[in-house]
Amino acid sequence: MKKFLLLLILFLSSVTNINAETKHVVSGKEDAKITIIVYESLTCSHCANFHNNVYPKLKEDYIDTGLAKIEFRHFPLGAIAFNAAKIVQCKKNQSLEILHSLYSNQEEWVKGNTIEEANIHLKDYLKKEGFNVNFEKC
Repeated sequence: MKKFLLLLILFLSSVTNINAETKHVVSGKEDAKITIIVYESLTCSHCANFHNNVYPKLKEDYIDTGLAKIEFRHFPLGAIAFNAAKIVQCKKNQSLEILHSLYSNQEEWVKGNTIEEANIHLKDYLKKEGFNVNFEKC
């Protein structure tokens, strides 16, 4: 039986193409010579500080000139950050815009005593900002 399961696993792994590659949120030209990789959590105040105060200068000096691009990679430090990151990844055509909005107004939606309350604040915030997000599909 063990041999059969091993053969089945080997067969299925050779037949299926499992691609776990995630498309990261990118600001800048894809062919920029420099790639800056930023690991961040949407509920982290230090990450919000970087995004609101450092990133605009980097964007102006390096990204807008085509010299560099920034890849924002999620490193959620909790369930609320994870749920917000899922929304950013889910809305590919608005991901950078949502990311900027969430960091700019972090204190508006990062609140609640439970994950359920925090999710309600996140949903309400995104709706108020005009982002049409279906939480159940993300």
